[in-house]
Amino acid sequence: MAGDSSKYVFSNCNALFHRVLLIKERLEPRGVPQLSSKGPDLLDDHTSACASVLSFGVFQLFLGLFRFGLVVDFVPIPVIVGFTTGAGVQIIIGQLGTLCGIKGIDTTQAPWQVLGSFLRKLGELPKSKYDLIFGLAALVFILAIKFTCAHLAKKWPLFRFVGIMRNGFAVILFTAISYAVHNSITISIVGTVPKGLSGLPQPNLAPSYLATVLKAVPAAMIVSILEHIAVAKSYGRINGYNPDVNQEIVAIGVSNFVGAFLGAYPATGSFSRSAIKSQSGVRSPMAAFFTAVIILLALYTLTDAFYYIPNSVLAAVISAAVTDLFASPRTIAHLFRSHFVDFICFWIALVVTFFSTIEIAIYSSVAFSLVVLLVRIARPKARLLSRTETAGWIDAEGEGYSQINKTLLPTPPGIIVFRPYEALTYPNSSYIASTLKAQILKSFRYTGVARSKGERSWDDDTEERAARAAAAANTASASSLGSYDRERLRAPAQLPPLRAVVFDFSAVNAVDYTGLQMLLDLRDDLHRFAGRRVPFHFAHVRRDQLKTLWDVPESAAAARDPVVAGTVQQQEDAVSLEDGWNGRFFHLSVDEGVNAADLETAEVLTAETQFLTS
Repeated sequence: MAGDSSKYVFSNCNALFHRVLLIKERLEPRGVPQLSSKGPDLLDDHTSACASVLSFGVFQLFLGLFRFGLVVDFVPIPVIVGFTTGAGVQIIIGQLGTLCGIKGIDTTQAPWQVLGSFLRKLGELPKSKYDLIFGLAALVFILAIKFTCAHLAKKWPLFRFVGIMRNGFAVILFTAISYAVHNSITISIVGTVPKGLSGLPQPNLAPSYLATVLKAVPAAMIVSILEHIAVAKSYGRINGYNPDVNQEIVAIGVSNFVGAFLGAYPATGSFSRSAIKSQSGVRSPMAAFFTAVIILLALYTLTDAFYYIPNSVLAAVISAAVTDLFASPRTIAHLFRSHFVDFICFWIALVVTFFSTIEIAIYSSVAFSLVVLLVRIARPKARLLSRTETAGWIDAEGEGYSQINKTLLPTPPGIIVFRPYEALTYPNSSYIASTLKAQILKSFRYTGVARSKGERSWDDDTEERAARAAAAANTASASSLGSYDRERLRAPAQLPPLRAVVFDFSAVNAVDYTGLQMLLDLRDDLHRFAGRRVPFHFAHVRRDQLKTLWDVPESAAAARDPVVAGTVQQQEDAVSLEDGWNGRFFHLSVDEGVNAADLETAEVLTAETQFLTS
């Protein structure tokens, strides 16, 4: 048990490494600088960071421990791919100035602005030519070892470890060269690194201070979680594992909570640092412990050796490490072929990251994905099914069988088999009902009570629509249609009357109250259309849906049309959906439902036959 608990505290993303969240930029727009009027030292970077990091930790622990990580599942893979590709572009653009030794570039701006600043300062390149030489040489060195060792490791596996250590080799080699030539050339180096740890400030927990600082915490915390999970999922995809979202949130929450009392800044997942760890072959979060130990030892013993590390070499290490973040051309082409909306999501995340910030890219791409999701739910597919000799009941048009006429068998006249491809819930119930009624108007003859316009509601045009649909079927050219489609486009007098509706609920995973009300209202509309009760039969209904159908009372149905009440409901008792609880209207297969509907309404077919012969 203890082992499980301790594991839950750590991130399960092997290569994930944290970076400092730029909390200062997030706090200033929220009005926090007003506190600076109360004293010159009240609002410095460290004070605001420590107060914020404690809030981050508390809220993130709450979200992770209470399993609210499911919200992150609304971030689709194409968004993550576009976001990580954009982050890789942003990182490399941000390193261009350091790689070339050009100073004075504000890398906190949007990537396109950083790139513009870099291009405007290219005139300074001759002054920093040695930085450029060191940077390009280190970049070529790292990539050469990477690809050479990857090729040689196929035959000699030990070369894999040589490839893993390429970043360390590059830093050691070019630091030695920098030390050897520092008296003869001028290059940008790391310089003096203070030894040990400085004072550890504590978070300011004064209520007046926290009340102002906390205004900026929610937005920044959401961004930090999304960014952290995006990094975790990206490297999970690259390295073949699936991160636990709640565990990741708990891990970052613990990190921030503890860090608040150690003078830490708020942290989130870092693409560049995680890329270096991933490329170094990290396979366990324990790597972070060794990293911390080495950093502490280095701060006390090796700071003099850091003095001559060229900044351009560090930029080369980071730039080479993030190359795996880019989506390959094959991945982009696959997104385009598989689903164009996902392709658009990818480009929104990538383009917005380039022209704005990572935060706005996350917001915009996720918002677009949610809109697409809502549209899919509100406007789902709903199709008529056709019987085949071998494949059961299929959507003949949607599944590509419309031209294979010999495999399609006729449905008993007057019976329609209808399959919704989504849950029957409040966003889509009206649309699904309208789709079914439109199909019925095209396929069946109106046999309801003939009423003048004065006898029906002013907006009830069912009879006119039925007449237009029948006329369209009569005049449609059947020369280019198969025999199956020609059978469905018969003359008005030859269209059969509606006998029953069989619903295939195999794709329906939920039915809410609005969905039930839609079925009850639809039943009334079909009563009116057919002039008789039209039974509903259901196939593949789940147990929880059966309970829902049973619990909704008959009185919940919409008010009956008075003409229908005077003609149909006086002749036979109204049968609600609950009557199917005894198995009469609920079936294990579509075939059972069709056969039951055919037997139940046989007298309608007999009456129709007598009508046609007379």
